[in-house]
Amino acid sequence: MTADPRLAPSRGRIAGALIGGYLLAATASALAVRVNYAGVPEKEISSGMAAFGMMLMYLVLFGATTLLHSGVLAWWLRGRVRIWLVALAAVPVAMLSFVFGFFVMAGRA
Repeated sequence: MTADPRLAPSRGRIAGALIGGYLLAATASALAVRVNYAGVPEKEISSGMAAFGMMLMYLVLFGATTLLHSGVLAWWLRGRVRIWLVALAAVPVAMLSFVFGFFVMAGRA
């Protein structure tokens, strides 16, 4: 199944949607954490547990919004074969960097 070339998005629109969506997700997550931070009592602001909780909240919100954004992009770009070939080529690189980072961190312990 191929996409209709007349309806296919241009490279600029693809790049804008990709970068803009993730920036929007990061901004929305940071704003939600900021609103939550305003409700923390004064004596708990310097607590490490409060900071850790806010970090977890940010990661959950950012992960959920980027997962939604990635799903929409995958549906939108379903007919673009080159993008999927690049994505498939990126998987081994990501796995290699994860393994390399694990061994680097294990060597420091």
